[in-house]
Amino acid sequence: MKNQFKGTINYFDNIFPNASHKTVSGNCDSYDTACSKMLTHQAATTAIHELYNSGNISDIRLYRVYIYYWNSGNCDRNPSWYKPVASIDKNTRINAINAYKYVNPSIQRYGLGYYSVPTLFDNSQYSDFEYVDYIQNDY
Repeated sequence: MKNQFKGTINYFDNIFPNASHKTVSGNCDSYDTACSKMLTHQAATTAIHELYNSGNISDIRLYRVYIYYWNSGNCDRNPSWYKPVASIDKNTRINAINAYKYVNPSIQRYGLGYYSVPTLFDNSQYSDFEYVDYIQNDY
């Protein structure tokens, strides 16, 4: 799966050389008190790290979205940094989340992201902050 992510990232980076590459931080996406991890998120994070460390891509962000889902237990949910979200960006986030909610099978719109983890979307929708991890080699 990691190699599939790398191929996809490289493909789009060749088409859009100034692209910013963003994904969920696979190091902190635990969704229960046992700190279980999502293997797909870890594969995406590892792919981005490897491409970044090799110099193939430079503009990346790893978001700690699970801070909106489960903020207790023994899991490390502290982001490397957080920043306030500007009003215009908050409106963009709300519009994007509303697009994820939209379902219309007749035009092949299914809202898969929202309906798999609605709590993440709902809790982040009106948040005043964005949580991001720095790039580190300890993935």
